[in-house]
Amino acid sequence: PPLSSYTSQLDGSLRVVSALNSTSHGNGALLVQNGCEFFGADDQYLRSSGLTSSLYLGSKQNINLGATETLAINVGHAGIATTVKGALAVDQASTLTGAVGCSSTLAVTGATTLTGPAACSSTLAVTGATTLSDSLTVTQTASFAKPVSCSETLDLTGA
Repeated sequence: PPLSSYTSQLDGSLRVVSALNSTSHGNGALLVQNGCEFFGADDQYLRSSGLTSSLYLGSKQNINLGATETLAINVGHAGIATTVKGALAVDQASTLTGAVGCSSTLAVTGATTLTGPAACSSTLAVTGATTLSDSLTVTQTASFAKPVSCSETLDLTGA
């Protein structure tokens, strides 16, 4: 609805702080029922400005980012680590740019394309057809349970 239909309007800033007598006057929490909408042509920010305070966003159900009319979702900041503490499920095709590290099992189902160097410091398990369009370097022992075919020259060095 248009702003004129609201019973209260505040022009300027609103600061909510903890009352000296929080039992009678509240602890500084801002409670909003049924949504909050930011408007205007400028970028909108929701942030914690304290040098030693974190910003928490919680829900008893799901937290949906970009659920409607969103062009893209950017998570994190260049040079700042972004940690996912639970399982990460990706429902659509994804592009990972930069170095990708895996300290445990990386399971991929379906076609996988790796362009550029790929390093594996543990076991690499591949199920299904796999195509390497450039070189493969193996610095430790490699074992193959089935026959290996080469469409061109296979160079072997060593004992």
